[in-house]
Amino acid sequence: MSWATQRKLLYLLVFLLAFGVFVLYLTYPLLNKAPTCVDKKQNGSETGIDCGGPCQNLCVEQMSELNVKWVRSFEATKGVYDVVAYIENRNVGAGVQKLLYRIKLYDEKNLFIGARDGKTVVGSNGVIAIFEPGIRTGESVPKKAFIEFEDVVWTRTNPKASTVNISVKNKKLENATTTPKLFVEVYNESLYKLENTDLVALLYGFDDNVLATSKATIDSFKPRSTEEVYFTWLNPIKENVARIEIVPHINPFVLSF
Repeated sequence: MSWATQRKLLYLLVFLLAFGVFVLYLTYPLLNKAPTCVDKKQNGSETGIDCGGPCQNLCVEQMSELNVKWVRSFEATKGVYDVVAYIENRNVGAGVQKLLYRIKLYDEKNLFIGARDGKTVVGSNGVIAIFEPGIRTGESVPKKAFIEFEDVVWTRTNPKASTVNISVKNKKLENATTTPKLFVEVYNESLYKLENTDLVALLYGFDDNVLATSKATIDSFKPRSTEEVYFTWLNPIKENVARIEIVPHINPFVLSF
């Protein structure tokens, strides 16, 4: 091969290389779109449409469904019932910022007698007790209660949220057979101030069925501090109470870590 031919081949190779770089420069953004997480398309390293990968929202397919352990109604006064749904989230590092739900009540003939729509927050890897007070059913008595969820959107929680915990130090139930009142001391173990923290009290009988329930709220809970909370009931508790469970409800999405 002559020197002139070699030079022509070298020029051709340089041209083809430069052309290839130019084409790659034009097509790379089209073939490898950065994830936007809001454009209703799967792109970049997203594992689903606007979910997974770098997105704050997680893909439903990767999550375990919320586990409804039980839903029960409790008579507050004649024709008025409080309802509690005991829910377990088995997903570590994931919660729901806005869980929309509907509670439905049915009588002994499976006739629909009442409902309540609501919304709440679900933290990572734990249980919550959704408490809905004062559902009116008229003359009907609820025998079954159910809860339904709408479009559950899973969101990453800050790893520091796992350090936020409320422990129960003391529990004292008084006047159980007349006008029950439960005194509880709770301790904020975390370094964070908690706002509007709900606590649901569940009183169990010896057969482990819930006999009564009530809710209280701590408006402002300082870090590493103790608060005394009390729960009351209008009706006497007709059976002996074997154990008491206090279920705190912490919103990890409003904390400043």
